[in-house]
Amino acid sequence: MPDPAALPGHEQVAALHCQALDAYREGQYATMERLLEQAVAIAAGLDDLPLLVQEHYWLASAQRMQGQHQAALATYVWLIGLASTPATSRQLADTASLKCLVGAFIFFVDCGRFLPEMPVARLLEVVREGLAWLEQVGQPTWGAGLRLARGILLQGRQDWAGARREMEAALAMRRRDPAAPGPTLAAHLLQLAGLLNAEEVADYTTAAQLADEAWTVAHGPYARGWVCEELVNARLGQGDPAGAAAAAQEALAQARATESPSAMATAYKGLGRVYQAQERAGEAAVAAAQQWIWAHRDGCVEYRCMALVAGMRVRLLQARLALRGPATDQRAAAARRLRGAQRFLQQAEPLTAQLDQASGTHGERDRLAQLQQEHAALAAQLREGAKR
Repeated sequence: MPDPAALPGHEQVAALHCQALDAYREGQYATMERLLEQAVAIAAGLDDLPLLVQEHYWLASAQRMQGQHQAALATYVWLIGLASTPATSRQLADTASLKCLVGAFIFFVDCGRFLPEMPVARLLEVVREGLAWLEQVGQPTWGAGLRLARGILLQGRQDWAGARREMEAALAMRRRDPAAPGPTLAAHLLQLAGLLNAEEVADYTTAAQLADEAWTVAHGPYARGWVCEELVNARLGQGDPAGAAAAAQEALAQARATESPSAMATAYKGLGRVYQAQERAGEAAVAAAQQWIWAHRDGCVEYRCMALVAGMRVRLLQARLALRGPATDQRAAAARRLRGAQRFLQQAEPLTAQLDQASGTHGERDRLAQLQQEHAALAAQLREGAKR
Protein backbone atom coordinates (compact mmCIF):
# COMPACT_ATOMS: atom_id res chain seq x y z
CA MET A 1 0.00 0.00 0.00
CA PRO A 2 1.58 3.34 -1.04
CA ASP A 3 1.92 6.22 1.37
CA PRO A 4 -1.37 8.20 0.92
CA ALA A 5 0.40 11.52 1.52
CA ALA A 6 2.47 11.03 -1.66
CA LEU A 7 -0.61 10.67 -3.90
CA PRO A 8 -3.01 13.17 -5.58
CA GLY A 9 -6.14 14.07 -3.59
CA HIS A 10 -8.60 11.47 -4.89
CA GLU A 11 -5.97 8.77 -4.75
CA GLN A 12 -5.08 9.75 -1.19
CA VAL A 13 -8.70 9.31 -0.17
CA ALA A 14 -8.93 5.96 -1.97
CA ALA A 15 -5.79 4.67 -0.26
CA LEU A 16 -6.94 5.79 3.18
CA HIS A 17 -10.40 4.32 2.57
CA CYS A 18 -8.88 0.97 1.57
CA GLN A 19 -6.80 0.87 4.74
CA ALA A 20 -9.85 1.85 6.81
CA LEU A 21 -11.90 -1.00 5.37
CA ASP A 22 -9.10 -3.43 6.19
CA ALA A 23 -9.24 -2.17 9.79
CA TYR A 24 -13.04 -2.51 9.77
CA ARG A 25 -12.87 -6.16 8.72
CA GLU A 26 -10.52 -6.83 11.62
CA GLY A 27 -12.69 -5.01 14.16
CA GLN A 28 -10.09 -2.24 14.61
CA TYR A 29 -12.61 0.58 14.81
CA ALA A 30 -10.42 3.22 16.46
CA THR A 31 -7.81 2.72 13.74
CA MET A 32 -10.57 2.89 11.14
CA GLU A 33 -11.81 6.17 12.62
CA ARG A 34 -8.35 7.79 12.51
CA LEU A 35 -7.87 6.83 8.85
CA LEU A 36 -11.30 8.08 7.83
CA GLU A 37 -10.85 11.38 9.65
CA GLN A 38 -7.90 11.96 7.34
CA ALA A 39 -9.93 10.87 4.32
CA VAL A 40 -12.79 13.23 5.19
CA ALA A 41 -10.40 16.16 5.64
CA ILE A 42 -8.91 15.58 2.18
CA ALA A 43 -12.28 14.91 0.51
CA ALA A 44 -13.65 18.19 1.90
CA GLY A 45 -11.29 20.09 -0.42
CA LEU A 46 -12.01 18.16 -3.62
CA ASP A 47 -15.45 19.50 -4.64
CA ASP A 48 -16.78 15.95 -4.94
CA LEU A 49 -20.01 15.55 -2.98
CA PRO A 50 -20.45 11.77 -3.59
CA LEU A 51 -16.92 11.14 -2.31
CA LEU A 52 -17.51 13.35 0.74
CA VAL A 53 -20.77 11.51 1.46
CA GLN A 54 -19.03 8.14 1.27
CA GLU A 55 -16.19 9.09 3.61
CA HIS A 56 -18.51 10.74 6.13
CA TYR A 57 -20.78 7.68 6.07
CA TRP A 58 -17.94 5.30 6.83
CA LEU A 59 -16.51 7.60 9.50
CA ALA A 60 -19.91 7.54 11.21
CA SER A 61 -19.81 3.73 11.03
CA ALA A 62 -16.46 3.69 12.84
CA GLN A 63 -17.84 6.01 15.51
CA ARG A 64 -21.02 3.96 15.90
CA MET A 65 -19.06 0.75 16.39
CA GLN A 66 -17.23 2.41 19.27
CA GLY A 67 -20.40 3.62 20.97
CA GLN A 68 -19.98 7.25 19.82
CA HIS A 69 -23.66 7.45 18.98
CA GLN A 70 -24.10 11.22 19.21
CA ALA A 71 -21.22 11.87 16.82
CA ALA A 72 -22.47 9.29 14.33
CA LEU A 73 -26.05 10.56 14.62
CA ALA A 74 -24.98 14.07 13.59
CA THR A 75 -23.57 12.65 10.35
CA TYR A 76 -26.71 10.63 9.67
CA VAL A 77 -28.85 13.74 10.17
CA TRP A 78 -26.69 15.58 7.62
CA LEU A 79 -26.94 12.72 5.12
CA ILE A 80 -30.72 12.42 5.51
CA GLY A 81 -30.89 16.16 4.90
CA LEU A 82 -28.96 15.73 1.64
CA ALA A 83 -31.33 12.94 0.59
CA SER A 84 -34.36 15.10 1.33
CA THR A 85 -33.13 18.23 -0.49
CA PRO A 86 -33.75 18.19 -4.26
CA ALA A 87 -30.65 20.22 -5.16
CA THR A 88 -28.26 17.85 -3.41
CA SER A 89 -30.17 14.62 -3.99
CA ARG A 90 -29.77 15.13 -7.76
CA GLN A 91 -25.98 15.08 -7.27
CA LEU A 92 -26.24 11.81 -5.34
CA ALA A 93 -28.12 9.58 -7.78
CA ASP A 94 -25.28 7.07 -8.26
CA THR A 95 -25.66 3.66 -6.63
CA ALA A 96 -22.82 4.13 -4.13
CA SER A 97 -24.29 7.41 -2.87
CA LEU A 98 -27.81 6.01 -2.66
CA LYS A 99 -26.53 3.10 -0.56
CA CYS A 100 -24.90 5.55 1.84
CA LEU A 101 -28.07 7.59 2.08
CA VAL A 102 -30.35 4.64 2.86
CA GLY A 103 -27.73 3.52 5.35
CA ALA A 104 -28.10 6.89 7.04
CA PHE A 105 -31.80 6.24 7.67
CA ILE A 106 -31.07 2.73 8.97
CA PHE A 107 -28.22 3.65 11.27
CA PHE A 108 -29.88 6.84 12.50
CA VAL A 109 -32.37 4.44 14.08
CA ASP A 110 -29.61 2.13 15.29
CA CYS A 111 -27.85 5.01 17.06
CA GLY A 112 -31.04 6.62 18.30
CA ARG A 113 -32.19 3.54 20.17
CA PHE A 114 -29.08 3.80 22.35
CA LEU A 115 -29.94 7.40 23.29
CA PRO A 116 -32.71 7.49 25.93
CA GLU A 117 -33.62 11.05 24.99
CA MET A 118 -34.66 9.82 21.53
CA PRO A 119 -38.31 8.61 21.65
CA VAL A 120 -39.08 5.35 19.90
CA ALA A 121 -41.99 7.08 18.15
CA ARG A 122 -39.50 9.38 16.41
CA LEU A 123 -37.34 6.45 15.37
CA LEU A 124 -40.35 4.64 13.91
CA GLU A 125 -41.10 7.79 11.94
CA VAL A 126 -37.57 7.76 10.51
CA VAL A 127 -38.16 4.15 9.39
CA ARG A 128 -41.32 5.25 7.60
CA GLU A 129 -39.50 8.20 6.01
CA GLY A 130 -36.72 5.92 4.84
CA LEU A 131 -39.09 3.42 3.24
CA ALA A 132 -40.94 6.25 1.49
CA TRP A 133 -37.64 7.67 0.23
CA LEU A 134 -36.67 4.27 -1.22
CA GLU A 135 -39.95 4.20 -3.15
CA GLN A 136 -39.21 7.74 -4.39
CA VAL A 137 -35.76 6.82 -5.72
CA GLY A 138 -36.96 3.55 -7.25
CA GLN A 139 -35.25 1.15 -4.84
CA PRO A 140 -38.07 -0.45 -2.80
CA THR A 141 -36.20 -3.78 -2.60
CA TRP A 142 -33.54 -2.10 -0.43
CA GLY A 143 -35.88 -1.97 2.56
CA ALA A 144 -34.55 -4.96 4.51
CA GLY A 145 -32.44 -2.89 6.88
CA LEU A 146 -35.30 -0.54 7.67
CA ARG A 147 -37.71 -3.42 8.26
CA LEU A 148 -35.12 -4.94 10.61
CA ALA A 149 -34.80 -1.61 12.42
CA ARG A 150 -38.57 -1.51 12.87
CA GLY A 151 -38.51 -5.04 14.27
CA ILE A 152 -35.84 -4.09 16.81
CA LEU A 153 -37.90 -1.09 17.90
CA LEU A 154 -41.01 -3.24 18.29
CA GLN A 155 -38.98 -5.68 20.37
CA GLY A 156 -38.00 -2.77 22.60
CA ARG A 157 -41.71 -2.05 22.99
CA GLN A 158 -42.29 -5.71 23.96
CA ASP A 159 -44.40 -6.32 20.86
CA TRP A 160 -42.91 -9.77 20.45
CA ALA A 161 -45.20 -11.00 17.66
CA GLY A 162 -44.87 -7.76 15.68
CA ALA A 163 -41.10 -7.77 16.10
CA ARG A 164 -40.85 -11.35 14.87
CA ARG A 165 -42.96 -10.60 11.79
CA GLU A 166 -40.80 -7.61 10.86
CA MET A 167 -37.51 -9.40 11.45
CA GLU A 168 -38.57 -12.47 9.49
CA ALA A 169 -39.77 -10.26 6.62
CA ALA A 170 -36.49 -8.33 6.73
CA LEU A 171 -34.49 -11.58 6.65
CA ALA A 172 -36.46 -12.82 3.66
CA MET A 173 -35.77 -9.54 1.82
CA ARG A 174 -32.07 -9.74 2.65
CA ARG A 175 -31.89 -13.31 1.34
CA ARG A 176 -33.54 -12.23 -1.94
CA ASP A 177 -31.16 -9.28 -2.43
CA PRO A 178 -27.82 -9.99 -0.75
CA ALA A 179 -26.23 -6.90 -2.32
CA ALA A 180 -28.76 -4.46 -0.85
CA PRO A 181 -27.32 -1.82 1.49
CA GLY A 182 -27.63 -2.00 5.26
CA PRO A 183 -26.94 -4.68 7.87
CA THR A 184 -25.35 -7.90 6.69
CA LEU A 185 -27.11 -11.24 6.40
CA ALA A 186 -25.33 -12.28 9.60
CA ALA A 187 -26.79 -9.25 11.41
CA HIS A 188 -30.30 -10.12 10.24
CA LEU A 189 -29.89 -13.70 11.43
CA LEU A 190 -28.49 -12.64 14.79
CA GLN A 191 -31.07 -9.96 15.53
CA LEU A 192 -33.80 -12.53 14.97
CA ALA A 193 -31.88 -15.03 17.10
CA GLY A 194 -31.69 -12.42 19.86
CA LEU A 195 -35.45 -11.95 19.76
CA LEU A 196 -36.04 -15.71 19.93
CA ASN A 197 -33.62 -15.98 22.86
CA ALA A 198 -35.69 -13.53 24.90
CA GLU A 199 -37.45 -15.22 27.81
CA GLU A 200 -40.78 -13.92 26.53
CA VAL A 201 -40.32 -15.86 23.25
CA ALA A 202 -37.98 -18.69 24.35
CA ASP A 203 -37.58 -20.38 20.95
CA TYR A 204 -34.04 -21.42 21.80
CA THR A 205 -33.72 -24.19 19.23
CA THR A 206 -34.50 -21.89 16.31
CA ALA A 207 -32.25 -19.21 17.79
CA ALA A 208 -29.35 -21.66 17.90
CA GLN A 209 -30.00 -22.70 14.29
CA LEU A 210 -29.96 -19.05 13.17
CA ALA A 211 -26.73 -18.41 15.08
CA ASP A 212 -25.10 -21.49 13.53
CA GLU A 213 -26.06 -20.22 10.07
CA ALA A 214 -24.76 -16.76 10.93
CA TRP A 215 -21.36 -18.24 11.79
CA THR A 216 -21.03 -19.43 8.16
CA VAL A 217 -21.51 -15.89 6.81
CA ALA A 218 -20.01 -13.81 9.64
CA HIS A 219 -16.81 -11.95 8.80
CA GLY A 220 -14.48 -10.44 11.37
CA PRO A 221 -14.20 -10.81 15.12
CA TYR A 222 -17.10 -8.47 15.97
CA ALA A 223 -19.63 -10.49 13.98
CA ARG A 224 -18.23 -13.82 15.16
CA GLY A 225 -18.35 -12.63 18.76
CA TRP A 226 -21.99 -11.69 18.26
CA VAL A 227 -22.69 -15.21 16.98
CA CYS A 228 -21.15 -16.61 20.15
CA GLU A 229 -23.20 -14.25 22.31
CA GLU A 230 -26.45 -15.60 20.87
CA LEU A 231 -25.17 -19.16 21.20
CA VAL A 232 -24.51 -18.53 24.90
CA ASN A 233 -28.11 -17.43 25.35
CA ALA A 234 -29.52 -20.28 23.28
CA ARG A 235 -27.43 -22.96 25.01
CA LEU A 236 -28.41 -21.67 28.45
CA GLY A 237 -32.04 -21.70 27.38
CA GLN A 238 -31.64 -25.27 26.13
CA GLY A 239 -30.10 -26.38 29.42
CA ASP A 240 -26.65 -26.93 27.92
CA PRO A 241 -24.20 -25.20 30.32
CA ALA A 242 -21.14 -26.81 28.73
CA GLY A 243 -22.11 -25.52 25.30
CA ALA A 244 -22.84 -22.09 26.76
CA ALA A 245 -19.45 -22.00 28.50
CA ALA A 246 -17.59 -22.86 25.30
CA ALA A 247 -19.48 -20.18 23.38
CA ALA A 248 -18.81 -17.60 26.12
CA GLN A 249 -15.06 -18.22 26.05
CA GLU A 250 -15.03 -17.93 22.27
CA ALA A 251 -17.06 -14.70 22.44
CA LEU A 252 -14.46 -13.19 24.78
CA ALA A 253 -11.60 -14.27 22.51
CA GLN A 254 -13.30 -12.65 19.52
CA ALA A 255 -14.10 -9.46 21.45
CA ARG A 256 -10.47 -9.08 22.51
CA ALA A 257 -9.52 -8.91 18.84
CA THR A 258 -11.70 -5.81 18.33
CA GLU A 259 -11.50 -2.18 19.35
CA SER A 260 -15.09 -2.22 20.62
CA PRO A 261 -15.97 -1.57 24.28
CA SER A 262 -19.52 -2.79 23.65
CA ALA A 263 -18.24 -6.12 22.32
CA MET A 264 -16.13 -6.57 25.45
CA ALA A 265 -19.00 -5.64 27.76
CA THR A 266 -21.31 -8.06 25.96
CA ALA A 267 -18.75 -10.88 26.08
CA TYR A 268 -18.29 -10.48 29.83
CA LYS A 269 -22.06 -10.36 30.25
CA GLY A 270 -22.36 -13.76 28.57
CA LEU A 271 -19.49 -15.21 30.57
CA GLY A 272 -21.05 -13.90 33.77
CA ARG A 273 -24.38 -15.52 32.92
CA VAL A 274 -22.63 -18.87 32.47
CA TYR A 275 -20.84 -18.55 35.81
CA GLN A 276 -24.08 -17.56 37.54
CA ALA A 277 -25.86 -20.60 36.06
CA GLN A 278 -23.06 -22.75 37.43
CA GLU A 279 -23.20 -20.94 40.80
CA ARG A 280 -19.53 -19.99 40.48
CA ALA A 281 -20.01 -16.76 42.39
CA GLY A 282 -16.36 -15.66 42.50
CA GLU A 283 -15.87 -15.92 38.73
CA ALA A 284 -19.28 -14.33 38.16
CA ALA A 285 -18.26 -11.34 40.30
CA VAL A 286 -15.05 -10.86 38.30
CA ALA A 287 -16.99 -11.06 35.01
CA ALA A 288 -19.55 -8.52 36.28
CA ALA A 289 -16.77 -6.13 37.28
CA GLN A 290 -15.20 -6.41 33.83
CA GLN A 291 -18.61 -5.93 32.23
CA TRP A 292 -19.02 -2.67 34.18
CA ILE A 293 -15.54 -1.43 33.21
CA TRP A 294 -16.22 -1.91 29.51
CA ALA A 295 -19.81 -0.66 29.69
CA HIS A 296 -18.59 2.50 31.42
CA ARG A 297 -15.96 2.94 28.73
CA ASP A 298 -18.63 2.57 26.04
CA GLY A 299 -20.84 5.08 27.88
CA CYS A 300 -24.18 3.82 26.56
CA VAL A 301 -27.00 3.93 29.11
CA GLU A 302 -28.25 0.48 28.07
CA TYR A 303 -24.88 -1.19 28.54
CA ARG A 304 -24.30 0.54 31.89
CA CYS A 305 -27.75 -0.53 33.06
CA MET A 306 -27.10 -4.14 32.03
CA ALA A 307 -23.80 -4.10 33.93
CA LEU A 308 -25.47 -2.82 37.10
CA VAL A 309 -28.15 -5.48 36.82
CA ALA A 310 -25.43 -8.11 36.37
CA GLY A 311 -23.76 -6.85 39.53
CA MET A 312 -27.04 -7.12 41.42
CA ARG A 313 -27.60 -10.67 40.18
CA VAL A 314 -24.15 -11.66 41.41
CA ARG A 315 -24.77 -10.20 44.87
CA LEU A 316 -28.06 -12.05 45.10
CA LEU A 317 -26.32 -15.29 44.10
CA GLN A 318 -23.67 -14.68 46.75
CA ALA A 319 -26.36 -14.05 49.36
CA ARG A 320 -28.24 -17.19 48.35
CA LEU A 321 -25.08 -19.29 48.62
CA ALA A 322 -24.18 -17.73 51.97
CA LEU A 323 -27.59 -18.67 53.37
CA ARG A 324 -26.83 -22.32 52.56
CA GLY A 325 -23.71 -22.22 54.73
CA PRO A 326 -23.22 -22.86 58.44
CA ALA A 327 -25.68 -20.92 60.57
CA THR A 328 -22.92 -19.17 62.51
CA ASP A 329 -21.44 -17.64 59.34
CA GLN A 330 -24.37 -17.16 57.00
CA ARG A 331 -26.17 -14.15 58.40
CA ALA A 332 -23.33 -11.61 58.32
CA ALA A 333 -22.14 -12.65 54.85
CA ALA A 334 -25.66 -12.76 53.39
CA ALA A 335 -26.49 -9.36 54.90
CA ARG A 336 -23.41 -7.81 53.31
CA ARG A 337 -24.31 -9.26 49.92
CA LEU A 338 -27.89 -8.03 50.17
CA ARG A 339 -26.69 -4.52 51.02
CA GLY A 340 -24.45 -4.67 47.95
CA ALA A 341 -27.38 -5.79 45.80
CA GLN A 342 -29.42 -2.87 47.09
CA ARG A 343 -26.69 -0.43 46.07
CA PHE A 344 -26.65 -1.84 42.54
CA LEU A 345 -30.44 -1.57 42.45
CA GLN A 346 -30.39 2.09 43.46
CA GLN A 347 -27.84 2.89 40.76
CA ALA A 348 -29.79 0.99 38.10
CA GLU A 349 -33.20 2.54 38.83
CA PRO A 350 -32.64 5.93 37.13
CA LEU A 351 -31.14 4.24 34.08
CA THR A 352 -34.08 1.86 33.73
CA ALA A 353 -36.40 4.85 33.98
CA GLN A 354 -34.58 6.54 31.09
CA LEU A 355 -34.77 3.41 28.94
CA ASP A 356 -38.47 2.87 29.66
CA GLN A 357 -39.26 6.51 28.94
CA ALA A 358 -37.62 6.21 25.53
CA SER A 359 -39.40 2.96 24.63
CA GLY A 360 -42.75 3.98 26.10
CA THR A 361 -42.92 0.73 28.09
CA HIS A 362 -42.12 -0.48 31.59
CA GLY A 363 -40.14 -3.57 30.57
CA GLU A 364 -36.89 -2.53 32.27
CA ARG A 365 -38.76 -1.59 35.44
CA ASP A 366 -40.51 -4.98 35.43
CA ARG A 367 -37.20 -6.83 35.12
CA LEU A 368 -35.78 -4.83 38.00
CA ALA A 369 -38.91 -5.52 40.04
CA GLN A 370 -38.31 -9.28 39.65
CA LEU A 371 -34.85 -8.84 41.16
CA GLN A 372 -36.35 -6.72 43.94
CA GLN A 373 -38.71 -9.59 44.76
CA GLU A 374 -35.80 -12.01 44.90
CA HIS A 375 -33.97 -9.57 47.17
CA ALA A 376 -37.01 -9.33 49.44
CA ALA A 377 -37.36 -13.12 49.61
CA LEU A 378 -33.70 -13.55 50.60
CA ALA A 379 -33.99 -10.77 53.18
CA ALA A 380 -37.03 -12.52 54.68
CA GLN A 381 -35.10 -15.80 54.76
CA LEU A 382 -32.27 -14.01 56.56
CA ARG A 383 -34.67 -12.55 59.16
CA GLU A 384 -36.30 -15.91 59.68
CA GLY A 385 -32.94 -17.53 60.29
CA ALA A 386 -32.07 -14.87 62.88
CA LYS A 387 -35.14 -15.85 64.93
CA ARG A 388 -34.00 -19.44 65.31
